[in-house]
Amino acid sequence: MKKSDLRAFLAWKIPFTIWLHIQAVLLKKQLISWRRGAFHGLKNIEGLGERDIKQISSEGRRKWISGFARLRDSALYLEKVIEAHLPYLDEIVLVDNNSQDNTWEICQSLQKKYPEKIRIFQYLPEVYKLWTDEYQTCPENSVHDMSYYYNWTLSQTSCQYAMKIDDDHLPFPKEFNQIRSEILQGKYRKTFFALGLYNIEEWERWLEIDLEHPLAGIYGDFGIFPVSELTYFVKDKRCENFIHRLNWKRWGLALFHLKFWQEWFGARNYRGEIAYEYRKKMNETVMLDEKLNQLFKTFTIKNKGNDRQLTIITCTWNSEKYLQKCIESVKNQLWNLSIEHIFVDGLSTDKTLDIIQSYKEECKDRINVKILQNSPKGVYNAMNQGIENATGDYLLFLNSDDYLEDNILAQYLEQVKLSKKDIYYGIIHFFTEKEEWYTTANCHRLRLFLAKLGFHTLFYHPTCLIKRQLFEELGKYDEKKKIASDYGFWLRATKHHKSLEYFPHIVAHFRIHEESLSTSWANADLSIQEIKSFRIQEYGFYGKIIHAIGMLCKKLTGKYM
Repeated sequence: MKKSDLRAFLAWKIPFTIWLHIQAVLLKKQLISWRRGAFHGLKNIEGLGERDIKQISSEGRRKWISGFARLRDSALYLEKVIEAHLPYLDEIVLVDNNSQDNTWEICQSLQKKYPEKIRIFQYLPEVYKLWTDEYQTCPENSVHDMSYYYNWTLSQTSCQYAMKIDDDHLPFPKEFNQIRSEILQGKYRKTFFALGLYNIEEWERWLEIDLEHPLAGIYGDFGIFPVSELTYFVKDKRCENFIHRLNWKRWGLALFHLKFWQEWFGARNYRGEIAYEYRKKMNETVMLDEKLNQLFKTFTIKNKGNDRQLTIITCTWNSEKYLQKCIESVKNQLWNLSIEHIFVDGLSTDKTLDIIQSYKEECKDRINVKILQNSPKGVYNAMNQGIENATGDYLLFLNSDDYLEDNILAQYLEQVKLSKKDIYYGIIHFFTEKEEWYTTANCHRLRLFLAKLGFHTLFYHPTCLIKRQLFEELGKYDEKKKIASDYGFWLRATKHHKSLEYFPHIVAHFRIHEESLSTSWANADLSIQEIKSFRIQEYGFYGKIIHAIGMLCKKLTGKYM
Protein backbone atom coordinates (compact mmCIF):
# COMPACT_ATOMS: atom_id res chain seq x y z
CA MET A 1 0.00 0.00 0.00
CA LYS A 2 1.29 3.41 -0.96
CA LYS A 3 1.82 6.07 1.68
CA SER A 4 -0.78 8.28 0.00
CA ASP A 5 -3.31 5.46 0.10
CA LEU A 6 -2.50 4.83 3.78
CA ARG A 7 -3.01 8.50 4.60
CA ALA A 8 -6.33 8.52 2.76
CA PHE A 9 -7.39 5.36 4.57
CA LEU A 10 -6.50 6.79 7.99
CA ALA A 11 -8.09 10.11 7.13
CA TRP A 12 -11.55 8.50 7.08
CA LYS A 13 -11.01 5.52 9.40
CA ILE A 14 -9.93 7.47 12.49
CA PRO A 15 -12.91 9.93 12.44
CA PHE A 16 -15.25 7.02 11.61
CA THR A 17 -13.92 5.00 14.56
CA ILE A 18 -14.38 7.95 16.92
CA TRP A 19 -17.92 8.50 15.59
CA LEU A 20 -18.70 4.80 16.03
CA HIS A 21 -17.52 4.86 19.66
CA ILE A 22 -19.63 7.96 20.37
CA GLN A 23 -22.71 6.30 18.88
CA ALA A 24 -22.08 3.17 20.96
CA VAL A 25 -21.94 5.22 24.16
CA LEU A 26 -25.12 7.11 23.24
CA LEU A 27 -26.88 3.85 22.41
CA LYS A 28 -25.83 2.33 25.72
CA LYS A 29 -27.21 5.34 27.59
CA GLN A 30 -30.45 5.12 25.62
CA LEU A 31 -30.81 1.41 26.41
CA ILE A 32 -30.24 2.09 30.09
CA SER A 33 -32.85 4.83 29.97
CA TRP A 34 -35.36 2.51 28.24
CA ARG A 35 -34.67 -0.31 30.67
CA ARG A 36 -35.08 1.77 33.78
CA GLY A 37 -37.25 4.56 32.58
CA ALA A 38 -36.68 8.23 33.25
CA PHE A 39 -39.07 10.18 35.43
CA HIS A 40 -40.64 13.11 33.60
CA GLY A 41 -43.40 14.01 35.99
CA LEU A 42 -46.74 12.39 36.68
CA LYS A 43 -50.36 13.51 36.81
CA ASN A 44 -52.57 11.74 39.33
CA ILE A 45 -55.74 9.92 38.25
CA GLU A 46 -57.79 11.82 40.84
CA GLY A 47 -57.23 15.07 38.93
CA LEU A 48 -55.73 16.94 41.90
CA GLY A 49 -53.51 19.41 40.05
CA GLU A 50 -51.71 20.63 43.16
CA ARG A 51 -50.67 17.01 43.81
CA ASP A 52 -49.19 16.36 40.37
CA ILE A 53 -45.52 15.41 40.57
CA LYS A 54 -43.17 17.77 38.78
CA GLN A 55 -40.26 16.29 36.85
CA ILE A 56 -37.53 14.92 39.07
CA SER A 57 -34.48 16.27 37.28
CA SER A 58 -30.83 17.08 37.96
CA GLU A 59 -31.15 20.37 36.08
CA GLY A 60 -31.24 23.67 37.93
CA ARG A 61 -30.53 22.19 41.36
CA ARG A 62 -28.25 23.76 43.95
CA LYS A 63 -24.93 22.06 44.73
CA TRP A 64 -25.94 20.98 48.21
CA ILE A 65 -27.76 18.17 50.04
CA SER A 66 -31.50 18.01 50.81
CA GLY A 67 -33.24 15.88 53.39
CA PHE A 68 -36.89 14.90 53.05
CA ALA A 69 -39.22 13.32 55.59
CA ARG A 70 -42.73 11.95 55.22
CA LEU A 71 -44.43 12.31 58.58
CA ARG A 72 -47.46 10.89 60.30
CA ASP A 73 -47.98 11.02 64.05
CA SER A 74 -44.26 11.71 64.47
CA ALA A 75 -44.34 14.14 67.39
CA LEU A 76 -42.43 12.01 69.88
CA TYR A 77 -38.89 12.48 68.50
CA LEU A 78 -39.44 14.84 65.58
CA GLU A 79 -37.87 18.04 66.89
CA LYS A 80 -34.74 16.35 68.20
CA VAL A 81 -34.34 14.21 65.08
CA ILE A 82 -34.61 17.16 62.67
CA GLU A 83 -32.24 19.32 64.70
CA ALA A 84 -29.73 16.45 64.77
CA HIS A 85 -29.72 16.43 60.92
CA LEU A 86 -29.48 20.20 60.39
CA PRO A 87 -25.65 20.39 60.64
CA TYR A 88 -25.23 18.05 57.67
CA LEU A 89 -28.08 19.05 55.34
CA ASP A 90 -28.65 22.33 53.53
CA GLU A 91 -32.41 22.07 53.44
CA ILE A 92 -34.98 19.74 55.00
CA VAL A 93 -38.40 19.21 53.45
CA LEU A 94 -41.05 18.06 55.96
CA VAL A 95 -44.32 16.66 54.62
CA ASP A 96 -47.13 15.80 57.05
CA ASN A 97 -49.82 13.31 56.11
CA ASN A 98 -52.88 13.86 58.32
CA SER A 99 -51.17 13.43 61.69
CA GLN A 100 -53.52 13.07 64.67
CA ASP A 101 -50.97 14.34 67.17
CA ASN A 102 -49.14 17.71 67.14
CA THR A 103 -46.69 16.79 64.35
CA TRP A 104 -47.83 19.66 62.12
CA GLU A 105 -47.46 22.20 64.94
CA ILE A 106 -43.89 20.97 65.52
CA CYS A 107 -43.17 21.35 61.79
CA GLN A 108 -44.41 24.95 61.90
CA SER A 109 -42.29 25.65 64.97
CA LEU A 110 -39.17 24.20 63.31
CA GLN A 111 -39.72 26.26 60.16
CA LYS A 112 -40.10 29.42 62.22
CA LYS A 113 -36.94 28.58 64.16
CA TYR A 114 -34.86 27.71 61.06
CA PRO A 115 -36.55 29.53 58.15
CA GLU A 116 -33.49 29.36 55.90
CA LYS A 117 -33.20 25.58 56.22
CA ILE A 118 -36.66 24.04 56.64
CA ARG A 119 -39.67 23.95 54.28
CA ILE A 120 -42.97 22.33 55.26
CA PHE A 121 -45.95 20.92 53.33
CA GLN A 122 -49.21 19.15 54.09
CA TYR A 123 -50.17 16.11 52.02
CA LEU A 124 -53.89 15.66 52.67
CA PRO A 125 -54.88 12.57 50.62
CA GLU A 126 -54.90 9.33 52.61
CA VAL A 127 -51.81 7.24 51.86
CA TYR A 128 -52.42 3.51 52.01
CA LYS A 129 -50.13 1.63 54.41
CA LEU A 130 -47.69 -0.91 53.11
CA TRP A 131 -48.63 -4.57 53.25
CA THR A 132 -52.34 -3.79 52.99
CA ASP A 133 -54.76 -4.84 50.25
CA GLU A 134 -55.48 -1.20 49.44
CA TYR A 135 -51.80 -0.58 48.77
CA GLN A 136 -51.41 -3.71 46.62
CA THR A 137 -54.30 -2.77 44.31
CA CYS A 138 -53.68 0.99 44.21
CA PRO A 139 -52.35 2.34 40.85
CA GLU A 140 -48.92 4.00 40.91
CA ASN A 141 -50.36 7.26 39.56
CA SER A 142 -52.83 7.62 42.42
CA VAL A 143 -52.34 10.17 45.21
CA HIS A 144 -53.11 7.34 47.66
CA ASP A 145 -50.18 5.19 46.52
CA MET A 146 -47.11 5.18 48.76
CA SER A 147 -44.60 5.40 45.88
CA TYR A 148 -46.50 8.39 44.47
CA TYR A 149 -46.37 10.07 47.88
CA TYR A 150 -42.61 9.38 48.15
CA ASN A 151 -41.91 10.84 44.71
CA TRP A 152 -44.08 13.89 45.34
CA THR A 153 -42.05 14.57 48.50
CA LEU A 154 -38.73 14.04 46.68
CA SER A 155 -39.82 16.44 43.93
CA GLN A 156 -40.10 19.26 46.49
CA THR A 157 -36.34 19.18 47.17
CA SER A 158 -34.02 21.66 45.44
CA CYS A 159 -30.46 20.30 45.90
CA GLN A 160 -28.34 18.05 43.71
CA TYR A 161 -28.21 15.37 46.40
CA ALA A 162 -30.90 14.11 48.74
CA MET A 163 -31.55 11.64 51.53
CA LYS A 164 -34.66 10.22 53.13
CA ILE A 165 -35.13 10.97 56.83
CA ASP A 166 -37.36 8.91 59.06
CA ASP A 167 -38.91 10.39 62.18
CA ASP A 168 -36.73 8.20 64.39
CA HIS A 169 -33.35 8.59 62.63
CA LEU A 170 -30.29 10.01 64.32
CA PRO A 171 -27.17 10.77 62.27
CA PHE A 172 -23.68 9.80 63.37
CA PRO A 173 -21.55 12.97 63.10
CA LYS A 174 -18.25 11.35 62.13
CA GLU A 175 -19.64 9.38 59.19
CA PHE A 176 -21.92 12.14 57.97
CA ASN A 177 -19.20 14.77 58.03
CA GLN A 178 -16.94 12.60 55.91
CA ILE A 179 -19.66 11.60 53.46
CA ARG A 180 -20.83 15.19 53.07
CA SER A 181 -17.31 16.49 52.55
CA GLU A 182 -16.43 14.01 49.83
CA ILE A 183 -19.76 14.42 48.03
CA LEU A 184 -19.52 18.21 47.89
CA GLN A 185 -15.92 17.98 46.71
CA GLY A 186 -17.18 16.00 43.73
CA LYS A 187 -15.36 12.79 44.60
CA TYR A 188 -18.48 10.60 44.48
CA ARG A 189 -20.82 12.44 42.13
CA LYS A 190 -22.51 9.23 40.88
CA THR A 191 -22.14 7.25 44.06
CA PHE A 192 -25.08 5.85 45.93
CA PHE A 193 -24.28 5.76 49.66
CA ALA A 194 -25.78 2.76 51.35
CA LEU A 195 -25.93 2.59 55.10
CA GLY A 196 -24.44 -0.53 56.59
CA LEU A 197 -24.08 -1.92 60.09
CA TYR A 198 -21.29 -0.73 62.32
CA ASN A 199 -19.47 -2.84 64.88
CA ILE A 200 -21.61 -2.99 68.03
CA GLU A 201 -18.62 -2.69 70.35
CA GLU A 202 -17.50 0.43 68.46
CA TRP A 203 -20.94 1.92 68.98
CA GLU A 204 -20.83 1.33 72.67
CA ARG A 205 -17.36 2.78 73.02
CA TRP A 206 -18.16 5.81 70.86
CA LEU A 207 -21.50 6.58 72.52
CA GLU A 208 -20.38 5.42 75.97
CA ILE A 209 -23.72 3.74 76.65
CA ASP A 210 -25.18 0.26 76.42
CA LEU A 211 -27.18 -0.01 73.21
CA GLU A 212 -28.56 -3.52 73.86
CA HIS A 213 -30.08 -4.45 70.49
CA PRO A 214 -29.43 -1.68 67.98
CA LEU A 215 -30.32 -2.19 64.36
CA ALA A 216 -29.65 -0.10 61.29
CA GLY A 217 -31.47 -0.12 58.01
CA ILE A 218 -29.47 -1.24 55.00
CA TYR A 219 -32.22 -1.39 52.38
CA GLY A 220 -34.69 1.44 52.52
CA ASP A 221 -32.36 3.80 54.34
CA PHE A 222 -30.04 4.33 51.46
CA GLY A 223 -28.37 7.45 52.66
CA ILE A 224 -27.31 10.22 50.25
CA PHE A 225 -27.95 9.89 46.52
CA PRO A 226 -27.70 12.17 43.44
CA VAL A 227 -31.12 13.40 42.29
CA SER A 228 -31.85 12.76 38.63
CA GLU A 229 -34.50 11.46 36.24
CA LEU A 230 -33.35 7.93 37.06
CA THR A 231 -33.53 8.15 40.86
CA TYR A 232 -37.15 7.81 41.86
CA PHE A 233 -39.15 5.46 44.02
CA VAL A 234 -40.80 2.40 42.52
CA LYS A 235 -43.67 0.39 43.89
CA ASP A 236 -42.77 -2.82 45.71
CA LYS A 237 -43.52 -4.45 49.03
CA ARG A 238 -41.62 -1.79 51.00
CA CYS A 239 -41.71 1.09 48.54
CA GLU A 240 -38.22 2.07 49.51
CA ASN A 241 -36.36 1.01 46.41
CA PHE A 242 -35.07 3.07 43.52
CA ILE A 243 -35.23 2.20 39.85
CA HIS A 244 -31.58 3.23 39.65
CA ARG A 245 -28.98 1.67 41.96
CA LEU A 246 -25.50 2.01 40.50
CA ASN A 247 -22.12 2.73 42.06
CA TRP A 248 -22.95 1.69 45.59
CA LYS A 249 -20.54 2.66 48.33
CA ARG A 250 -21.06 1.39 51.85
CA TRP A 251 -19.82 3.63 54.62
CA GLY A 252 -20.52 1.97 57.94
CA LEU A 253 -23.36 3.19 60.09
CA ALA A 254 -24.60 6.71 59.54
CA LEU A 255 -28.16 6.45 60.91
CA PHE A 256 -29.50 5.04 64.13
CA HIS A 257 -33.15 3.97 64.54
CA LEU A 258 -34.74 4.96 67.83
CA LYS A 259 -37.59 2.51 67.16
CA PHE A 260 -35.14 -0.36 67.05
CA TRP A 261 -33.84 0.00 70.57
CA GLN A 262 -35.50 -3.27 71.49
CA GLU A 263 -35.89 -6.41 69.43
CA TRP A 264 -39.65 -6.40 69.43
CA PHE A 265 -39.79 -3.33 67.19
CA GLY A 266 -37.86 -4.24 64.11
CA ALA A 267 -39.69 -4.29 60.81
CA ARG A 268 -43.16 -4.91 62.29
CA ASN A 269 -43.91 -1.24 61.88
CA TYR A 270 -43.65 -1.66 58.10
CA ARG A 271 -46.38 -4.30 58.09
CA GLY A 272 -49.13 -1.84 58.85
CA GLU A 273 -48.91 -1.70 62.65
CA ILE A 274 -49.77 1.68 64.14
CA ALA A 275 -46.53 3.51 64.81
CA TYR A 276 -48.01 5.53 67.63
CA GLU A 277 -48.68 2.44 69.72
CA TYR A 278 -45.04 1.34 69.45
CA ARG A 279 -43.83 4.76 70.41
CA LYS A 280 -46.21 4.78 73.35
CA LYS A 281 -44.76 1.46 74.57
CA MET A 282 -41.25 2.83 74.17
CA ASN A 283 -42.10 5.91 76.14
CA GLU A 284 -43.51 3.85 78.97
CA THR A 285 -40.20 2.07 79.40
CA VAL A 286 -38.35 4.14 82.02
CA MET A 287 -35.01 2.51 81.34
CA LEU A 288 -35.35 3.23 77.65
CA ASP A 289 -36.29 6.82 78.32
CA GLU A 290 -33.15 7.30 80.38
CA LYS A 291 -31.03 5.84 77.59
CA LEU A 292 -32.68 8.08 74.99
CA ASN A 293 -31.99 11.17 77.06
CA GLN A 294 -28.39 10.09 77.40
CA LEU A 295 -28.20 9.48 73.65
CA PHE A 296 -29.54 12.95 72.78
CA LYS A 297 -27.12 14.48 75.28
CA THR A 298 -24.25 12.60 73.68
CA PHE A 299 -25.20 13.79 70.23
CA THR A 300 -25.45 17.34 71.46
CA ILE A 301 -21.91 17.12 72.81
CA LYS A 302 -20.57 15.58 69.63
CA ASN A 303 -22.20 18.19 67.41
CA LYS A 304 -20.41 20.91 69.34
CA GLY A 305 -17.01 19.35 68.82
CA ASN A 306 -15.95 22.15 66.46
CA ASP A 307 -16.49 24.95 69.02
CA ARG A 308 -14.35 27.97 68.25
CA GLN A 309 -12.52 26.14 65.53
CA LEU A 310 -12.88 29.25 63.38
CA THR A 311 -12.52 32.95 64.16
CA ILE A 312 -13.67 35.52 61.59
CA ILE A 313 -12.03 38.95 61.89
CA THR A 314 -13.74 42.00 60.37
CA CYS A 315 -12.28 45.51 60.55
CA THR A 316 -14.80 48.35 60.43
CA TRP A 317 -14.87 52.12 60.22
CA ASN A 318 -18.11 53.81 59.17
CA SER A 319 -19.06 50.63 57.35
CA GLU A 320 -22.86 50.75 57.58
CA LYS A 321 -23.34 50.86 53.79
CA TYR A 322 -22.20 47.28 53.15
CA LEU A 323 -21.82 45.73 56.62
CA GLN A 324 -25.29 44.14 56.82
CA LYS A 325 -24.62 42.03 53.72
CA CYS A 326 -21.33 40.85 55.23
CA ILE A 327 -23.03 39.87 58.51
CA GLU A 328 -25.93 38.10 56.78
CA SER A 329 -23.46 35.91 54.89
CA VAL A 330 -22.03 34.72 58.23
CA LYS A 331 -25.46 34.24 59.82
CA ASN A 332 -26.63 32.11 56.91
CA GLN A 333 -23.91 29.51 57.29
CA LEU A 334 -24.97 26.08 58.64
CA TRP A 335 -27.02 26.75 61.72
CA ASN A 336 -25.00 24.98 64.39
CA LEU A 337 -21.55 25.97 63.14
CA SER A 338 -19.85 27.46 66.18
CA ILE A 339 -18.08 30.64 65.07
CA GLU A 340 -16.23 33.44 66.82
CA HIS A 341 -16.66 36.74 65.00
CA ILE A 342 -14.42 39.62 66.08
CA PHE A 343 -15.10 43.19 64.96
CA VAL A 344 -12.27 45.69 65.33
CA ASP A 345 -13.83 49.14 64.95
CA GLY A 346 -11.94 52.40 64.47
CA LEU A 347 -14.42 54.58 66.41
CA SER A 348 -17.17 54.66 63.77
CA THR A 349 -19.55 57.63 63.85
CA ASP A 350 -22.36 56.12 61.74
CA LYS A 351 -24.63 53.14 62.53
CA THR A 352 -21.87 50.54 62.25
CA LEU A 353 -21.81 49.70 65.98
CA ASP A 354 -25.62 49.52 66.15
CA ILE A 355 -25.62 46.95 63.35
CA ILE A 356 -22.95 44.87 65.09
CA GLN A 357 -24.70 45.06 68.48
CA SER A 358 -28.00 43.91 66.94
CA TYR A 359 -26.16 41.01 65.29
CA LYS A 360 -24.54 40.10 68.62
CA GLU A 361 -27.89 39.93 70.43
CA GLU A 362 -29.66 38.01 67.68
CA CYS A 363 -27.00 35.30 67.29
CA LYS A 364 -25.65 35.04 70.84
CA ASP A 365 -26.56 31.34 71.10
CA ARG A 366 -24.40 30.22 68.18
CA ILE A 367 -21.98 33.03 67.22
CA ASN A 368 -19.61 34.53 69.76
CA VAL A 369 -19.45 38.18 68.66
CA LYS A 370 -16.70 40.37 70.13
CA ILE A 371 -16.43 44.11 69.62
CA LEU A 372 -13.06 45.87 70.00
CA GLN A 373 -12.81 49.65 69.73
CA ASN A 374 -9.64 51.66 69.36
CA SER A 375 -8.58 54.87 67.71
CA PRO A 376 -7.84 54.17 64.03
CA LYS A 377 -4.21 53.24 63.46
CA GLY A 378 -4.49 51.57 60.09
CA VAL A 379 -6.03 48.34 58.85
CA TYR A 380 -3.05 46.14 59.76
CA ASN A 381 -3.08 47.39 63.35
CA ALA A 382 -6.75 46.42 63.50
CA MET A 383 -6.04 42.99 62.01
CA ASN A 384 -3.28 42.39 64.56
CA GLN A 385 -5.68 43.28 67.37
CA GLY A 386 -8.10 40.72 65.99
CA ILE A 387 -5.36 38.07 65.96
CA GLU A 388 -4.41 38.83 69.57
CA ASN A 389 -8.01 38.40 70.76
CA ALA A 390 -8.88 35.36 68.63
CA THR A 391 -9.40 31.92 70.19
CA GLY A 392 -10.13 29.89 67.04
CA ASP A 393 -7.70 27.37 65.60
CA TYR A 394 -8.05 29.01 62.17
CA LEU A 395 -8.57 32.66 61.22
CA LEU A 396 -10.47 34.17 58.28
CA PHE A 397 -10.24 37.89 57.53
CA LEU A 398 -13.54 39.08 56.05
CA ASN A 399 -13.73 42.69 54.91
CA SER A 400 -16.80 44.64 55.99
CA ASP A 401 -17.75 45.28 52.36
CA ASP A 402 -17.35 41.67 51.22
CA TYR A 403 -19.47 38.59 51.90
CA LEU A 404 -19.19 34.79 52.06
CA GLU A 405 -20.64 32.21 49.72
CA ASP A 406 -23.67 30.39 51.16
CA ASN A 407 -22.88 27.43 53.46
CA ILE A 408 -19.22 27.45 52.44
CA LEU A 409 -17.65 27.43 55.90
CA ALA A 410 -18.98 23.97 56.79
CA GLN A 411 -17.35 22.53 53.66
CA TYR A 412 -14.15 24.40 54.38
CA LEU A 413 -13.91 23.14 57.96
CA GLU A 414 -14.64 19.60 56.82
CA GLN A 415 -11.62 19.81 54.54
CA VAL A 416 -9.59 21.16 57.47
CA LYS A 417 -10.55 18.12 59.54
CA LEU A 418 -9.34 15.80 56.80
CA SER A 419 -5.99 17.39 55.91
CA LYS A 420 -5.00 19.85 58.71
CA LYS A 421 -2.81 22.16 56.59
CA ASP A 422 -1.38 25.51 57.72
CA ILE A 423 -3.17 27.61 55.10
CA TYR A 424 -6.18 26.91 52.88
CA TYR A 425 -6.93 29.21 49.94
CA GLY A 426 -10.02 29.24 47.76
CA ILE A 427 -11.56 31.11 44.86
CA ILE A 428 -12.50 34.78 45.06
CA HIS A 429 -15.23 36.44 43.02
CA PHE A 430 -14.66 40.13 42.26
CA PHE A 431 -17.67 42.28 41.45
CA THR A 432 -18.71 45.90 41.12
CA GLU A 433 -21.97 47.63 41.94
CA LYS A 434 -22.88 47.97 38.29
CA GLU A 435 -21.73 44.71 36.77
CA GLU A 436 -20.21 41.32 37.43
CA TRP A 437 -16.47 41.19 37.12
CA TYR A 438 -14.42 38.04 37.22
CA THR A 439 -13.43 35.07 39.34
CA THR A 440 -9.82 34.28 40.16
CA ALA A 441 -7.70 31.40 41.44
CA ASN A 442 -7.69 29.51 38.21
CA CYS A 443 -4.37 27.86 37.46
CA HIS A 444 -3.88 27.66 41.17
CA ARG A 445 -0.82 25.40 40.84
CA LEU A 446 0.93 28.06 38.76
CA ARG A 447 -0.10 30.73 41.26
CA LEU A 448 1.27 28.64 44.11
CA PHE A 449 4.52 27.95 42.24
CA LEU A 450 5.04 31.67 41.55
CA ALA A 451 4.18 32.56 45.14
CA LYS A 452 6.83 30.16 46.44
CA LEU A 453 9.36 31.85 44.14
CA GLY A 454 8.50 35.19 45.75
CA PHE A 455 6.41 36.70 42.97
CA HIS A 456 3.40 38.92 43.58
CA THR A 457 0.75 36.21 43.37
CA LEU A 458 -1.63 36.88 46.25
CA PHE A 459 -3.83 34.58 48.25
CA TYR A 460 -6.92 36.67 48.91
CA HIS A 461 -7.70 37.10 52.59
CA PRO A 462 -11.49 36.53 52.46
CA THR A 463 -10.91 33.10 50.91
CA CYS A 464 -8.15 31.92 53.26
CA LEU A 465 -8.20 29.92 56.46
CA ILE A 466 -4.94 30.58 58.28
CA LYS A 467 -3.79 28.59 61.28
CA ARG A 468 -3.58 31.04 64.18
CA GLN A 469 -0.34 29.47 65.36
CA LEU A 470 1.40 30.73 62.19
CA PHE A 471 1.22 34.32 63.42
CA GLU A 472 3.10 33.26 66.56
CA GLU A 473 5.75 31.52 64.46
CA LEU A 474 6.09 34.02 61.58
CA GLY A 475 5.00 37.25 63.23
CA LYS A 476 1.92 39.38 62.64
CA TYR A 477 1.37 42.05 60.00
CA ASP A 478 3.84 44.90 59.63
CA GLU A 479 1.87 47.95 60.82
CA LYS A 480 4.31 50.36 59.17
CA LYS A 481 3.03 49.27 55.79
CA LYS A 482 -0.26 50.66 54.49
CA ILE A 483 -1.11 48.47 51.49
CA ALA A 484 0.94 45.29 51.13
CA SER A 485 1.63 43.95 54.62
CA ASP A 486 -0.45 40.88 53.79
CA TYR A 487 2.01 40.13 50.96
CA GLY A 488 4.79 40.20 53.54
CA PHE A 489 2.99 37.50 55.53
CA TRP A 490 2.38 35.30 52.45
CA LEU A 491 6.06 35.71 51.53
CA ARG A 492 7.18 34.51 54.96
CA ALA A 493 4.74 31.59 54.89
CA THR A 494 5.91 30.29 51.48
CA LYS A 495 9.58 30.95 52.26
CA HIS A 496 9.37 28.84 55.40
CA HIS A 497 7.56 26.05 53.50
CA LYS A 498 4.29 26.15 55.41
CA SER A 499 1.78 23.67 54.02
CA LEU A 500 -0.91 25.07 51.74
CA GLU A 501 -3.96 23.44 50.20
CA TYR A 502 -6.27 24.65 47.45
CA PHE A 503 -10.02 24.66 48.10
CA PRO A 504 -11.69 24.53 44.64
CA HIS A 505 -14.80 26.55 45.45
CA ILE A 506 -15.82 30.20 45.49
CA VAL A 507 -15.44 31.20 49.13
CA ALA A 508 -16.05 34.95 49.14
CA HIS A 509 -17.32 37.82 47.00
CA PHE A 510 -15.00 40.84 46.87
CA ARG A 511 -16.63 44.20 46.27
CA ILE A 512 -14.83 46.68 44.01
CA HIS A 513 -15.77 50.27 44.83
CA GLU A 514 -14.24 53.74 45.12
CA GLU A 515 -13.66 53.60 48.89
CA SER A 516 -11.84 50.27 48.73
CA LEU A 517 -8.26 50.75 49.87
CA SER A 518 -6.78 47.67 48.24
CA THR A 519 -8.35 48.36 44.85
CA SER A 520 -7.58 52.06 44.59
CA TRP A 521 -5.37 52.71 41.56
CA ALA A 522 -3.86 55.67 43.39
CA ASN A 523 -2.21 53.23 45.78
CA ALA A 524 -0.68 51.03 43.07
CA ASP A 525 2.78 52.64 43.17
CA LEU A 526 2.89 52.55 46.97
CA SER A 527 1.92 48.86 46.90
CA ILE A 528 4.81 48.08 44.50
CA GLN A 529 7.30 49.88 46.72
CA GLU A 530 6.15 47.98 49.82
CA ILE A 531 6.31 44.66 47.99
CA LYS A 532 9.85 45.50 46.88
CA SER A 533 10.91 46.20 50.47
CA PHE A 534 9.47 42.86 51.67
CA ARG A 535 11.32 40.98 48.91
CA ILE A 536 14.64 42.58 49.76
CA GLN A 537 14.02 42.06 53.48
CA GLU A 538 13.37 38.32 53.03
CA TYR A 539 15.58 37.43 50.04
CA GLY A 540 18.25 40.14 49.81
CA PHE A 541 19.82 40.29 46.35
CA TYR A 542 17.46 37.60 45.01
CA GLY A 543 14.60 39.85 46.07
CA LYS A 544 15.98 42.65 43.88
CA ILE A 545 16.09 40.25 40.92
CA ILE A 546 12.44 39.23 41.52
CA HIS A 547 11.45 42.88 41.68
CA ALA A 548 13.28 43.64 38.42
CA ILE A 549 11.43 40.79 36.69
CA GLY A 550 8.16 42.09 38.10
CA MET A 551 8.80 45.59 36.78
CA LEU A 552 9.74 44.19 33.37
CA CYS A 553 6.43 42.29 33.24
CA LYS A 554 4.61 45.47 34.19
CA LYS A 555 6.27 47.33 31.35
CA LEU A 556 5.55 44.62 28.78
CA THR A 557 2.07 43.49 29.85
CA GLY A 558 0.81 46.18 32.21
CA LYS A 559 0.66 43.66 35.06
CA TYR A 560 3.09 43.62 37.96
CA MET A 561 4.28 40.25 39.23
